[in-house]
Amino acid sequence: MLLRIVVNVEILYNHATPATSWPATLPDSFLINGSSITPKIRAVRTDMESGPAYQRMTSTARIDTFVASILIDKSKYTDWTTFYETTLAGGSMPFNHTHPLDGSTVVMRFDVTKPPTVAIAG
Repeated sequence: MLLRIVVNVEILYNHATPATSWPATLPDSFLINGSSITPKIRAVRTDMESGPAYQRMTSTARIDTFVASILIDKSKYTDWTTFYETTLAGGSMPFNHTHPLDGSTVVMRFDVTKPPTVAIAG
C-alpha cells in the first residue's frame, strides 16, 4: 500500500545550515507535479493622500513556499513520523534537503500552521 503525504514547505535562503538532513530512508525528492513555488512578500506598500504609493522592503530574508508530496510505502510511515515528530520537534525545526527545481541543497522547514496530510494512494 502506498501513502501520499502532502506537506507545506518553506525554503529558507541565506539561513544557517542545520545539522539535520532529510532521512535517507525516505524518497530523495518531493513530487512537485501540479505544485508551485511562491515567494513570500518581503515588501509593504502604503497609499499616500497624494502622489505615488510608498513601497519598501520589510526583510532581506528570502523565503519561498511550496506544497509538495511524497509517496511512501506503508512500511516507511514510521520513518516519516519519527522524522517529523521527534527529529524535527513536531515539524518546527529546519532541515537540509534538495531544492525541488534546481537540485541544490537548501534549508527547509515545514509550515506548522498547515500540518501534513496522509492519504492512501494505492
